[in-house]
Amino acid sequence: MDEVAGTPYFMAPEVIDEHYEFKCDIWSLGVVLYMLVAGNLPFNGYSKPEVYGKIRKGFYRQPKHCSDSCRDLISKMLKVDPKQRPEAAECLKHKWFKESNDVVGDLEEGVSLNIINNLK
Repeated sequence: MDEVAGTPYFMAPEVIDEHYEFKCDIWSLGVVLYMLVAGNLPFNGYSKPEVYGKIRKGFYRQPKHCSDSCRDLISKMLKVDPKQRPEAAECLKHKWFKESNDVVGDLEEGVSLNIINNLK
């Protein structure tokens, strides 16, 4: 496993098993979104094998202090089976992006709504 490039905490399950496909990036973006709203990593552990085990099982706790629509998007982006993950265009059409109050409430202060609107 040491020959795989990337940060373990952001790796999709299929990357751990040395298979890359474009939906791996959706997983990594789901990890980033989780970090923005929760302030910590969804998959954490004391060792690489422990972290990889949690990633392979998709074991994480949903952040409690964000909107239901944000939790819904995170859960879709962090599906273990890449075939069940949405594509980028589907993520951008998700109701979380459309609900500007949720976006402003979920992201850290100072993030411009114009940046979010430019993603559509």
